[in-house]
Amino acid sequence: MSCGAKVIDELQLPSFRGSELAPERLYHLIPDDDRVALVPLPPGVGKSEAAQGVAYYATEHEHDLVIYVCPTRAIISEMSIIQSFEPGATVILERRPTTLCGDADPEWRDLERGGCAALAKASLCKRCVQLRENGGDGSWPDQLDRIDSGTRLLVLTEQYLVLNPLLIQQVRERVKPDRSLVIFDEALFLGLPIVRHFSRSELEHFREALTKAFEIAHRGKAGIETWIDGIGFLLDRDVGLENLRHFWGGQLNFNVLAAQEAGQLMFGSKFRYLASELELLNSRVTIGQWRDDDNFEIAVRVDTQGSDVLVLAPYVDAEVVEERLARPVVQLFSGIVFRHSASRILNIADPIGTAATLSSPDHFDRVVDFFLALVLRNVARRWRTVLVTRKKFVSRVITRIEQISAALGRPVQCILASAGKSLDHCLPEDIAVINYGIVGVNNLQHFNALYCIGGYYARSDHLNDVYQQSLPPESRVPIGVRMEGRRRKVFAADQRFSTRYHARRAEATHHMIERHVVVQAVGRIRPFTTPAEVILFQCDELSTDLGSIVEYPSLGFARRSLRVPTLTQLKQAARGEMVRARRNGGESLRAIAADCGISPSTASLAAREENLDGLLAHIRL
Repeated sequence: MSCGAKVIDELQLPSFRGSELAPERLYHLIPDDDRVALVPLPPGVGKSEAAQGVAYYATEHEHDLVIYVCPTRAIISEMSIIQSFEPGATVILERRPTTLCGDADPEWRDLERGGCAALAKASLCKRCVQLRENGGDGSWPDQLDRIDSGTRLLVLTEQYLVLNPLLIQQVRERVKPDRSLVIFDEALFLGLPIVRHFSRSELEHFREALTKAFEIAHRGKAGIETWIDGIGFLLDRDVGLENLRHFWGGQLNFNVLAAQEAGQLMFGSKFRYLASELELLNSRVTIGQWRDDDNFEIAVRVDTQGSDVLVLAPYVDAEVVEERLARPVVQLFSGIVFRHSASRILNIADPIGTAATLSSPDHFDRVVDFFLALVLRNVARRWRTVLVTRKKFVSRVITRIEQISAALGRPVQCILASAGKSLDHCLPEDIAVINYGIVGVNNLQHFNALYCIGGYYARSDHLNDVYQQSLPPESRVPIGVRMEGRRRKVFAADQRFSTRYHARRAEATHHMIERHVVVQAVGRIRPFTTPAEVILFQCDELSTDLGSIVEYPSLGFARRSLRVPTLTQLKQAARGEMVRARRNGGESLRAIAADCGISPSTASLAAREENLDGLLAHIRL
């Protein structure tokens, strides 16, 4: 365990929740001096409940607007706070109801990809029978119009901010609050690069569409002309991007539809309405912008300026939050590890758990069979088990677990766990399977064990995308991760980082996009608050986040130390049970041997094998 870490166990947790996570207490810890409050609590401790409590408390005190940002829509459906507000005071931004769109959905998606949502709403939604004004119940196209000065709580998913980093400011302009609070529950977007790309030809097409809109415009012609001139400078290779005037989207308000119609008519699916992209150039959310001969790139961050911010995100380093939000961060509850006293966590620090090695059938089978023995032991104990693996291996894991368990006479059924699926009535023979990176799954807290079949290791290109996005292309030094003594370490291509700051930032980025995923998966069964058995398969130091961990240097060492039987031993025990059962049924040893295609002596030896339950009972976990 990390030196100096304070452990909160199940006996201390109620007091921690009742005092430190009380809405009044947590609310008054949120700075009002531009600093962001970071609360890195693990799943199950009460993070989301605390966030909702703060949201309501805030609107009852000094904040007249709370913007609550969730990672997935499944989390929104579980929010009880929404019922606490008066009708009309809460707005929930919904995604487009694709099922209601019916046959129009493919065309909607095509227009959406080209940035032509206004055209889609005018041409497809207006004639939809599901629309409220046409006699239906649908009101999605106008949902942003419901945000006004009476809005106290706005609930949305992170995806809205990834698509529109300026949305929080646009909401503030509609509501005009004296003081607003943004609450990020999870903040997964911090681990994603938010970058806009467009080509010179797409920009030229956009300018031609604006030119056509200018010809037919009845008002707002001056605004269109300003945009056309600005795009001309943008296309001029001799004009630096930093010298361009800011593109203001309000200048096109009267002619958005005309420009999108013209672009679709002239260029079809090749047309992109680039107003939202260009509006980001030289804006306060721009963290980098570059142009080569044919391509443009704009890296941006989510704009939270002017609002107080509370981030509740486990295993995210303060440096990453600070860099991605461009604001100083104060980390609350640092140096604390949550862990139930009866939980046991083990780690197999063996590179055999990498995706490349597991792709080999021999290695894959050896790893899965190790955990199959533990699954069967759990079934005998009447424990419920969760298996975690990379998404690419999920179907292979399920197939092998089910086939081999059936062949051993102890069949189990694998169930893909997902948000909203009820698993409360699962039997020990029902094995829940999830993939690394899954979010919104909070229905596994009553399972007893979680085993990681292989590790989770971030790709170098993903790490570089997140780490390098604020640096100009010519200043980017590719970074990677290599193994050093069964630990993965970040390194720069030139073998050194230019400053200690960049070394820390690269390590923090690696921590967020790799370890974060692993520990989030562990948190699905809540070993922090309830007794659990966890086996990791990671070449990394995770005790800082999880507390005391027993580590094994290889799968073979773990097998020997824990006395986990091999598949051959399991098969021998299962065959022995079968032979004994048939002999007890009156069959002769010779007849059994002939039926099984083995010699009578082999059948006799099998009859003396230890039974399967006895073999599994020897496992030392």
